[in-house]
Amino acid sequence: MRLELATAAARAAGYKGEISPLPLAEARKTLGDFADALALNQHVDSGKAVRLLGWQPRHGGFLDEVEVFYRAWKARQG
Repeated sequence: MRLELATAAARAAGYKGEISPLPLAEARKTLGDFADALALNQHVDSGKAVRLLGWQPRHGGFLDEVEVFYRAWKARQG
């Protein structure tokens, strides 16, 4: 799944090259502790907010809207 997310983000940013996984030990050489943060595997869902607050999400997941997220990030960069 991480490779799928990274590929989607890279494509939204206009990257057309090859995307391949990098072993964590290699990533640590250039990214330091940030590599460990990027490698975390977390699952987050809205179930509790829906159940307790009646909240209903209006957006899909990251893969569904990656282009929108990228454009918003770019616009915020100034």
